[in-house]
Amino acid sequence: MEWIDLDERRPPPGIPVLVAKFDDRPKFKCYFVHIASRYHDFWYEGENQKNLENKDAFITHWMPLPEPPEKPKECA
Repeated sequence: MEWIDLDERRPPPGIPVLVAKFDDRPKFKCYFVHIASRYHDFWYEGENQKNLENKDAFITHWMPLPEPPEKPKECA
């Protein structure tokens, strides 16, 4: 799977995807990966719908979530 630049394409709204968030603060300057959903160009994470972006950290790339693994036989 390849990361998709947000400038090239955006995921469908409300669909959970992996996102790469760049933190531009001097102590960090790195990427963090989250599972998030996009609503009206805002990115939210988890059930509490925490907004992932702020003035120092912003989403730059995304990719679809992988398919889950097959169920173990004892779960079938």
